[in-house]
Amino acid sequence: MMSDYNKIPPSTDDLSSGKSDPVISLLLQALDNRADQLKQDIAISQEMVKLGIDTDLIGLIKKVVDNPLNTLMEGRNTLDSHVAGIFTAIIKSYLERHKDKVYKAFRTETKSNDLHFTIILNEDNFENREILLEILVAYHQTQFAELYPIYFQFAPKDLESKIPVKELLLA
Repeated sequence: MMSDYNKIPPSTDDLSSGKSDPVISLLLQALDNRADQLKQDIAISQEMVKLGIDTDLIGLIKKVVDNPLNTLMEGRNTLDSHVAGIFTAIIKSYLERHKDKVYKAFRTETKSNDLHFTIILNEDNFENREILLEILVAYHQTQFAELYPIYFQFAPKDLESKIPVKELLLA
């Protein structure tokens, strides 16, 4: 049986073979646009600082200078939140491709920042679990697994009302 999980994310073979050139080109263009915007923000801020007016960029610089560790932690929290959103979208997409096996799926609340998903299967058996766990097997072979742990929990339908739902992924 050929696994679907090899499609998420693209393998390095895809990148080296040129299959992702349009994606890379779009990302480079987006970075270039962002760099242009940042240059404009810097130019405006240089003029405004002469007048004693704070821009968003000047405010950020002051914040970093005043409390660099707190600013670093805020940046880390923002990054973690974005990464969690990306991984949640990947898991959701994977589950949607196997929606014939999934009754419902949730991202669930936990005391930690781990990515925890509870899945209720249409038919709870070893074969269905094995198919859905393929993505975790692949994920746990990446460097992300230590930084951003992902867990699947399978639950019976009669416990659905007791699941601490953070986000409904599939219904």
